Amino acid sequence: MQKLRWHEMTAPEIEDAVREGRDVIFLPLGSVEMHGPHMLTGCDTYIAEALCLLMARRAGGLVLPPVHYSWPGATRNFAGTIRISQEETTRYIEAIVRSLVEQGFKKILLVSGHGGYRWLGPGFAREFFERTAVPVIFMDVGMFRDGPQLSRVFEGKDGSYREASLLLGALHILGKDGLLDLSGVQEDVAKQPTPSFGRVARYGVIGHDCGTLEQHVAPRKDASRDKGVEYLKLLADRFAQLSSDLDGYLEFLSKKQSRS
Repeated sequence: MQKLRWHEMTAPEIEDAVREGRDVIFLPLGSVEMHGPHMLTGCDTYIAEALCLLMARRAGGLVLPPVHYSWPGATRNFAGTIRISQEETTRYIEAIVRSLVEQGFKKILLVSGHGGYRWLGPGFAREFFERTAVPVIFMDVGMFRDGPQLSRVFEGKDGSYREASLLLGALHILGKDGLLDLSGVQEDVAKQPTPSFGRVARYGVIGHDCGTLEQHVAPRKDASRDKGVEYLKLLADRFAQLSSDLDGYLEFLSKKQSRS
């Protein structure tokens, strides 16, 4: 089986992979933070890493070691959360991407499993392109829910069910099934998010902190590993043509720059 994990390869192996056309570089972006009373603090990282591995197999590419630490957002006051600022997070991601560009890599995909990157990733990708003309792509696991196949997987389920299922699925893909057991989870509706925050958030972005563990990810004892695996595989399928599409776009950019 072909090696996919950058940090499990030698330098000559990476060079060989690139010569073979496996030149799409995937960077999993996660967090270390509280995820309710029942889920792992590395939840977001595991989900991003599993998706990157699936996409690398389909699109042809290599997966960098995950970025574990980031700006966590609303969980900053809880045990288990490691917080670095938005500015520090962005600087760190940029340093990694710049190193890749300096080595000649031009097909770079940032894959986030953490909601905090939804505020940082799009702006970074756009700003980096305007400074360097290198089209770094940012995507988040939650960005693609519109297709009929994807929407069907978690139809009628809330976000807490979805995230727990994705974590179970990711752990299975990564060969880490034994890390999480949700069989004894107790659901407590009284501790879950109050409607008032949701009503205010409808008007726009608002700062907030979670008041209880359950307000970040409420326990869902019926979460499904199989649905998590199905969703991640379907999402990865959408990127099967990524490498060739990027080749076309890079060719367009090259011609555009040569005319200017």
